[in-house]
Amino acid sequence: MTAEDIITQLKTILTNDTTLKAYIKAIFVGDRQRIYGDTFPCIVIEVISDRLIQRYRGNIVENNLEINIIPAVQISDRDKALIGDATIKGIIDVIGHIKTAINSQYPSLNKKCLYFDLSTEEIGDFPDLNGKYAVIKMNVMYREAI
Repeated sequence: MTAEDIITQLKTILTNDTTLKAYIKAIFVGDRQRIYGDTFPCIVIEVISDRLIQRYRGNIVENNLEINIIPAVQISDRDKALIGDATIKGIIDVIGHIKTAINSQYPSLNKKCLYFDLSTEEIGDFPDLNGKYAVIKMNVMYREAI
């Protein structure tokens, strides 16, 4: 198992999920300085850290990969940006769909890790109040040979 395998599998899970595929326009890996209006709603996968937790005998180590999954919607109506409606997905809808897609592969992301957990750390507004974003923190425990 490697961090690259985990990130690739995470993007694959989100890309192939039929619910997300119906309305998410782009899934980016890595931080983005600017996302343009025609790519919303979107998801950004950003790696925060890959900490060594424990070293086992030989060349096996256990790591904690920390990932931020950042969905964003560009909707100027404040109510719809948060909770959506029958035709528009709000940020709460997107968070739920992301968690459902990833948790469908619990605990091992199709044997890419030991286990993981998800927690929505923040829901915020764009500076111009023309949309919302969330930060879903994903902690992934995995072992790798070094």
